[in-house]
Amino acid sequence: MNPKDFKKIYLDNNATTSIDKEVLDQIINLTLPLNPSSAHFYGKKAKELLEDAREKIASYLKVKATNLVFTSGGTESSNLGIRSLLENSSKPQEKGHIIASDIDHSCVYQTLKHLEKKGFEISYIKVGKYGAIKPDQILPLIKENTKLIVTSFVNAETGIKVDLDKIAKIAEEKDIFLFVDAVALLGKEEFVISKGVTSMGFSSHKLHGPQGIGMCYFKEGTKMSPLFFGGPQEFEKRPGTQNLRGIVGFAKAVELLNKYL
Repeated sequence: MNPKDFKKIYLDNNATTSIDKEVLDQIINLTLPLNPSSAHFYGKKAKELLEDAREKIASYLKVKATNLVFTSGGTESSNLGIRSLLENSSKPQEKGHIIASDIDHSCVYQTLKHLEKKGFEISYIKVGKYGAIKPDQILPLIKENTKLIVTSFVNAETGIKVDLDKIAKIAEEKDIFLFVDAVALLGKEEFVISKGVTSMGFSSHKLHGPQGIGMCYFKEGTKMSPLFFGGPQEFEKRPGTQNLRGIVGFAKAVELLNKYL
């Protein structure tokens, strides 16, 4: 038999998913010149679509719409969710301490290595045979200058979840920032963002949405610095014309979770 005739079965959804037909239809129908920053009719229409999409996702996550910042994907969300907190809280000569695991996604790990070169001290927890950070591994590592705890909600390779409620409680009690990479969880099961979480990253293409669009959640009242500058978009946290078609597709993919989960 010719291999070309074999039936193909895709088993790599944790890397990326196919785009849902309803999501694709939603994107294809957006043929207008849509820039949410424009003051004319089309700009106002674009602004309505943008905020409607933000509200839909916020409703699903049970957070305020103003707590959500759209990005270009999971990698940017991790960078924004981590670096923006530290660059806002650290004077150039006063670097702090970070706690993370030794099996985070490469976009998280490389971000931490960048900060390490900048002078931050990082304690990497060995997850061992359990495969994820345990709350009791964090407490002994906390120092007076510990500024951030970083963890994945669920590991994309193993599927093992952390006890986020307990980790978030530690972060809240110790007044330490907590960034959570939730890219591999959204679309797999329902969850609640714990009170102690400062920032959390997401990506659309992991749940049958379009590629090139992600999102970062920030806890109410969080002070942060944008990674780059150039405009007032996304509450001045992520400047640049928004990828509206991607955002609308992302919102539709999240909306469909109510049907499938």
